[in-house]
Amino acid sequence: MNKENDIKILSLMAGIEEPWILEKIEVDINKDLHMYVKYKRGEKFRCNQCQKLCPVHDTIERTWRHLNCFEHKTYIHCKVPRVKCDKHGVHLIDVPWAKANTGFTLLFEEFVMHLAKKMSVHSISKLVGESDGKLWRIVHRYAKEYIENIEFSKVTKIGLDETSRKGHEYITVFIDLDTSRVMYIAEGKKATTIEEFKEFFKKHNGIPDNVTDITCDMNMGYTTGIKKAFKKCKITYDKFHVIKAVNEALDKVRKKEVTEQPILKKTRYIWLKNKRNLKESQQESLEKMSKMNLKTGRAYRLKLAFQDIYNRNYTVEIAEGEFKEWIQWAVRSKLPEFKSVAKTIGSKLVGILNYFEKRLTNAVLEGTNSMIQSIKSRARGYKKMENFKAMIYLMNSEHCIVG
Repeated sequence: MNKENDIKILSLMAGIEEPWILEKIEVDINKDLHMYVKYKRGEKFRCNQCQKLCPVHDTIERTWRHLNCFEHKTYIHCKVPRVKCDKHGVHLIDVPWAKANTGFTLLFEEFVMHLAKKMSVHSISKLVGESDGKLWRIVHRYAKEYIENIEFSKVTKIGLDETSRKGHEYITVFIDLDTSRVMYIAEGKKATTIEEFKEFFKKHNGIPDNVTDITCDMNMGYTTGIKKAFKKCKITYDKFHVIKAVNEALDKVRKKEVTEQPILKKTRYIWLKNKRNLKESQQESLEKMSKMNLKTGRAYRLKLAFQDIYNRNYTVEIAEGEFKEWIQWAVRSKLPEFKSVAKTIGSKLVGILNYFEKRLTNAVLEGTNSMIQSIKSRARGYKKMENFKAMIYLMNSEHCIVG
């Protein structure tokens, strides 16, 4: 082999350019590859703060894990200069192949970030031969960079939704409805969660009075918090969450009636799915049950009528009339479950009707929720909430959008 050519190739692979020189390469007893980098004698380097060229004061030995070269673990070693700046004193300079105090090269970190889109950190640690803790520090640093650089000055429409980490441990995810980016992740789903977000929003140049619309579910905590923190915005109760409340009422009726009507066993999804999405056998079963005098059948008709209001291109005024008629029908239905949901819808009607003004929904959050479920699945849950949040931020950063 031509050693000179090897050095040229490895220099290109590691991004080592003048005034830095790859002086030599060695392979140790473990077959790990070591690259030794030096700088040209007499070279001056720029102060990290003022960018003034300064003389070298002394050097400190540093080592970074690099991408494997031909399946060999690879390390870069360098005596990094400390410069003496008239204004900022003596300090270690930045090197082009790594960020300060990381122990990994930029290319190695980018490789880890790319793998993090599809793999758990534990799986990556086995693949690259580094500890989980070291890799988590990379993840947290990139997530922190995403959070620190996020900017909210142009945000006017916000969507928020809850999702569980495990069991009854919830997080609230805030999204910019115009760009679909994750803005903030808060623990819990209370009114104080909204105030916490507001402070973060302002810290990143967000203007609360410029927020015109917020979409959310009918959680009272969210409503209370939004009204207090974003006084000039309209609250739109998300269409899919409102319909979900009606579907839950329908399923409660079915569950109660199934003891008297065995035909209703294992029919949950027949009643809840849209008819066009049912298999032919399921449509036949639905047709058969619809002809029976079932309470579930009455509940199903109420559900269809409710969905139909959303499906039509109604104005706010017409939609209001339709919802009020539906509420009266639900109250007269003699179905306690629908009396209860009708009361909820009546109390939230203003926020429900706001949908018919701008047609805003939390649909963009479905993609985010799908991503969150994927993170949970491949990691089999996270023992630390901060790790879970960091992975969500990371999946929204540019480091995990590429590829």
